[in-house]
Amino acid sequence: MHRTRRLEPVVLRELLTVARTRRPDGVTLADLLVQHGLIEATELAPLLPRVQRTLSSPERFWASFGEEHETIALGAAGAQARVGPEAVNAAETEIGAYRIVKPLGQGGMGLVFEALDPNGRAVALKCAKPGERGGHAERLRREGLAQARVPQHPNVVQVLEQGEHEGAPYLAMELVTGGTLGARLRERRRLEETKARQIGVELARGLGHMHAHGVLHRDVKPANVLFSAEGVAKLVDFGLARFPGMITVTETGEVLGTPLYMAPEQALGYKSQIGPATDVYALGIVLYELLTG
Repeated sequence: MHRTRRLEPVVLRELLTVARTRRPDGVTLADLLVQHGLIEATELAPLLPRVQRTLSSPERFWASFGEEHETIALGAAGAQARVGPEAVNAAETEIGAYRIVKPLGQGGMGLVFEALDPNGRAVALKCAKPGERGGHAERLRREGLAQARVPQHPNVVQVLEQGEHEGAPYLAMELVTGGTLGARLRERRRLEETKARQIGVELARGLGHMHAHGVLHRDVKPANVLFSAEGVAKLVDFGLARFPGMITVTETGEVLGTPLYMAPEQALGYKSQIGPATDVYALGIVLYELLTG
């Protein structure tokens, strides 16, 4: 399947992560590749030696591909984030007008801290990694710009302020403490129908609000859904968002997003065809996952 080879690096990264978490259930990479229609069983054998070579140093592999690709969301939620010593070492007493309380998480696009604003209110502070001046920093700026375009909504994590500290961007966001939908699925595998319906309605409202103001999320998945202390679902992480007038920070032909939740037009790189329906497609996959595990 030519489509698979075109997306091979991105697809392998995501599926290897899924295979790793589902290893206790006996799920293998081969199972996932075939299950998701990304490769025919007869085509799998020639590909596996390349995968095995990549995995010859597992620790280096997972570090280079950002094992904690969900950690930014986990950190913003204040739940179960695994924080390496480099995040603690990178923390300063203050970033902008915010006083750092503790590190919450880290990921490929930056660090997240719990911090206090000048009035003593607790916030989640999402920052580019020290010295980061490339695409990740620009996407953090884009995340702030995307959410600044729309009024506050109860089903979208609120960005309170965006700024720069020593040339690196940061976002001050509401601190959401109820964990991620991804974490709930790992614990329970599936949700009751009534709860799944409630989450679906809330996410649809959040997406509809963003779409009405011209913003596409482009990375709807359980890891990017947080819960408030009251259990309200909120969309987070608009680092891949698209909106009118945005600055493109991707290379020609680069496909962004999470393969398991991509609509066909997004997976194939047909950017002109990406629209609100692309996010709705991803939401449909999330709802299917909530009900079936």
